[in-house]
Amino acid sequence: MARDSRFKGVRDFRRTTCVLVGGVAIAFVLGLALENVFIKRMYGRDHLAQVLLSFGMILVIDEVRQILFGKDVHSVAPPAWLSPRSPIPTRRKVCCWRPSRSSARVAR
Repeated sequence: MARDSRFKGVRDFRRTTCVLVGGVAIAFVLGLALENVFIKRMYGRDHLAQVLLSFGMILVIDEVRQILFGKDVHSVAPPAWLSPRSPIPTRRKVCCWRPSRSSARVAR
């Protein structure tokens, strides 16, 4: 039992690595397929046709995503290192990730 629990982290790391590598490979193959089937035909045309094709592809890919995974959007909690409260010189405490997120917007 101790041996099994000791290697649990290694199994999780391998699984995560396999999922990430597989996702990148699938995205690469789908990108190549879209390029060869649709986008190469638009190389000689005007910009409006290219924009319309891009917008249409966004709509179709989003519909396929909704059909496969559903329309229900789940929120994800922030990581533990972003969840502690940080004192700000006000009377209420603000989660520390919100000021960092707003400062990133100002920096753009």
